[in-house]
Amino acid sequence: MLNATSRLQIDYTGMMQSELNPSGWTIDQLGELQPMLDQAYSSLLKMRETGDLDFSKKLYEMLHEVDKLVEISNEIANSFENFVVLGIGGSALGPIAVHQALRPYYYNELPQEHRGRPRFYVIDNIDPVRFHDFLRVIDLKKTCFNVITKSGSTSETMAQFLIVRDMLKQVCGRDYNRHIIVTTDKEKGNLLPIALEEGYTRFEIPQGIGGRFSELTAVGLLPAAVCGIDITALLQGAIEMDTWVRDKKEIMQNPAQLRAGLSYLSWREKKNISVFMPYSDALKTMSDWYAQLWAESLGKRFNRDEREAKV
Repeated sequence: MLNATSRLQIDYTGMMQSELNPSGWTIDQLGELQPMLDQAYSSLLKMRETGDLDFSKKLYEMLHEVDKLVEISNEIANSFENFVVLGIGGSALGPIAVHQALRPYYYNELPQEHRGRPRFYVIDNIDPVRFHDFLRVIDLKKTCFNVITKSGSTSETMAQFLIVRDMLKQVCGRDYNRHIIVTTDKEKGNLLPIALEEGYTRFEIPQGIGGRFSELTAVGLLPAAVCGIDITALLQGAIEMDTWVRDKKEIMQNPAQLRAGLSYLSWREKKNISVFMPYSDALKTMSDWYAQLWAESLGKRFNRDEREAKV
């Protein structure tokens, strides 16, 4: 069992050889993977330095953005009763998972004096019935919308944004723009010129970071801060893990190498289905996010050598 700190344990005993599992693997078999894992380790460090793994390097830069994020989040909390994320994919799954894991399960139902922050909603489906019903139950005058799309061409999110913008103009008049915050690319995209022209508060999605890895940027940190989550602690925890997996170079000390090794041995024996089964309701939506991370990261037709991947 990997237990380098009290914060994380990986119990893999059920995959190892024993009287109950004679076909399991041995420590020696895991150790035989070390040269392959060392090569992968070196490749990942090189990719990190060349900007291909920006989601880990940006953790340290995001610490300098915390004060601004907290300041804006407090302004939102003091001005609105509802905070709504309009996004899809990683722009929705990350914020949902973190909120459900770290806030009370029935957060929105708590009385304001106990909750202390705005109610939190994520609308990640274009379903017109659900969207219509949702807009009927909230007070637009008391609601702030966070539109998240890096390209500004995400059709589902932009459609929702255009509907919300028109409704806010009708209900709030000239003041409508203070009800909208956009999180998008710094220099390009369809949403950026609209945000600049109409004067929305704006946050940037850093270059080199895909949606599924964007939770620890403004994409996820702003919604978390609005709901009272300590985003400094969130970043520091991520940095601690990033340091751990980069500093430990042996499979039995490195959780990333251990998980990779066990997955490789499983794949080699045609056991290529990964199951994420949280028994805590607080972690239920973490499994949805994991499915996206797993599928979009590994479900590629071609490998890094530009050869067609074989299952």
